[in-house]
Amino acid sequence: ISCSKSKLNERAPARELYTGTLFKKAVAWAERHGYEWFVISALHGLVTPNQTIAPYNYSLKQRRGARERESWAYLAISAHLTNHVAKGSHAFLIMPELYRRYIQHELDRQSIRYTNPLQHLAIGEQMRWLDSN
Repeated sequence: ISCSKSKLNERAPARELYTGTLFKKAVAWAERHGYEWFVISALHGLVTPNQTIAPYNYSLKQRRGARERESWAYLAISAHLTNHVAKGSHAFLIMPELYRRYIQHELDRQSIRYTNPLQHLAIGEQMRWLDSN
């Protein structure tokens, strides 16, 4: 689940720090289905739900060029996600295309299958999908 621009003004566990509506709906969807979930943060890479972090104002768009974004995805997936899930696992990617583009490549390299259930849906449609599925 991608991070959200809206955040608390103080350090908090990731599950509480991000306050965006889409983030909250994505977390509720994942928990309703009993899925283990993680936050993909533009600044921190992969973050566990209970990991305490400080608020920040940083977006993947601020990472200059494809090479820096590829490095970010490599660290998030290869260095962190693979500590939590095995090759051959399946991931649902609830994140914007810019994040998915780099994350998907690393998931492929680690033989982790993935689905993008919100791909090609407008924000309102994404929220409705998360509420109804």
